[in-house]
Amino acid sequence: MADAALAALAVLSGLAACGVPLEDRAQVIPGEDLPYDLEGPPATEPQQPAGGVPAVVFLLRDDELVEAPRVVTEPADLNGLLDELTSPLTPAETAQGLRRALTDSSLLDGATRTANLATVGVDETFEELAPHEQVLALGQIVFTLTERDEVDRVQFSREGEPLTIPTATGSLVDRPVSRYDYRSLR
Repeated sequence: MADAALAALAVLSGLAACGVPLEDRAQVIPGEDLPYDLEGPPATEPQQPAGGVPAVVFLLRDDELVEAPRVVTEPADLNGLLDELTSPLTPAETAQGLRRALTDSSLLDGATRTANLATVGVDETFEELAPHEQVLALGQIVFTLTERDEVDRVQFSREGEPLTIPTATGSLVDRPVSRYDYRSLR
């Protein structure tokens, strides 16, 4: 027993001799007082992730649109965003209870942009989605595409003709829509 007490006393004496002060909270050391090799790199512009461009797509938690950061592979155009919107969820997104209303990218026939208007082609199978899921899917697309500075409205079409779609209020429109039309989903 005495040997254990002596060993504990030796350890405590050794710690005290190290000169490490015991404090209740951490102290911030100014960068100029740090040794050169401990300083971080100088602040720079955010680096583009390898293999893609940072972007935001909108997923769903229950019936609410939620921002989800993603990396879109080049070219990071509207079609790249739509592909990312229909790509499989990450394990972290699934753990957060996120989901997609669009489960199949074949429902979409691509996107083009003229001025600030994106036009998204929709396959006839889109109408097979339940009406509520159609509204959620449209909201996901509109919020994702209008996250880009160059897009503020989205027109949905089939075979080049404007498509009549539901807004979040239940109104049916065949005009371009904006975030305003799906604002209640946020």
